[in-house]
Amino acid sequence: MYSLETRDFQQFVYLARSFNQGKLYFIQLGDALWHDTVFFNANYYWPLGPFPAILISPFVFLFDNLKISFYQSFVQIPLVIAIYFLVFKMARRLTYSFNNSLFMAFAFCFASVFMGVAFTSSSWYFAHVVTVFLLLLILNEYLTKKRYWLIGIIFGLVALTRLTAFLGIIFFILGILLNRKVELGIRLARLVELLSPVVPFLAIMGYYNYFRFGNFLEQGYSLQSIGGQLSSLRSSHGLYSIFYLPTNLYYFLIAPPTPVIDEVSRLLVFPFLRYDLWGMGILFTSPYILKLFSFRFEDLETKTLLLAIFLVALPIFLYYGIGWAQFGYRYSLDFFPLLFLLFAKKMRQGSENLSIGVKVLIIISSLFNYYLFSVSN
Repeated sequence: MYSLETRDFQQFVYLARSFNQGKLYFIQLGDALWHDTVFFNANYYWPLGPFPAILISPFVFLFDNLKISFYQSFVQIPLVIAIYFLVFKMARRLTYSFNNSLFMAFAFCFASVFMGVAFTSSSWYFAHVVTVFLLLLILNEYLTKKRYWLIGIIFGLVALTRLTAFLGIIFFILGILLNRKVELGIRLARLVELLSPVVPFLAIMGYYNYFRFGNFLEQGYSLQSIGGQLSSLRSSHGLYSIFYLPTNLYYFLIAPPTPVIDEVSRLLVFPFLRYDLWGMGILFTSPYILKLFSFRFEDLETKTLLLAIFLVALPIFLYYGIGWAQFGYRYSLDFFPLLFLLFAKKMRQGSENLSIGVKVLIIISSLFNYYLFSVSN
């Protein structure tokens, strides 16, 4: 695993440098960075969305001209701090007390899979930090002014970062269309306000794909340079298949830490447990979330939230790759902000404050996560 101090796996820095020189392919790439790239028409491309590279390109330009090295962590650290603040503000807007809002922000950042990407600045994780930041901006806007044009713009940036996370826009589409308390004409106007800003971003993504691979829909994932077994799996079953569903559900829900066993005596030895590099279930990273099973979901908002979470999760659970060298099931971060909002809203409806039991569980989860993260690194 890699920490915020890593100087490797800075693909978005290299891509930003390419963008600054008017190229869509890597004009420079370290020797160890070819994995997960796409070799096409004699050039190497990065299949992940371009927005993280666009975000840091001014900084890369400035640092390059000053002859100073720039790393993704320079932007990632402020984003992680902002994410803590955004979760805190979200909780306050749900009328949690100041102290309980701090607890909710602590739970999101340290008692969840987010901790793994927060403290790791390689490109795959940087993209997820950017995605989570954007989604939390959207949710805070939703809980306050509900400016749908702004929500649409930010969702456009999400589409340029993690396309699966973009599917979360369904929550807002359904929330507008199914709100019978509002006249149909107003609902349609709000829908246009939401979707109109999205169209240019989707067009940018389409042309970005076309100018690289000659196909508006090809991001490069079907062309990635990956290991032999994964490549064979992708060739046999495709990028998406029901065949991958059991594995993804296992790693998302119940995959446990890996025991550290002495090869001779078969006894557990220090550090006793490590997190599985292929993933670890939410049962272990965020057990407090399972309290959702004790609630009833009867109102329109929670039903549309559940549906949006399901629709974001579906392509992830059907995807051939489960991720690797990760703390928890990293791809779940595409819908975890929505899931956390659902948790926060239902908890607030059931009680004025977080119970002592939930707080204790959050603290234990964070300590357990930190222990696994530190000893595994």
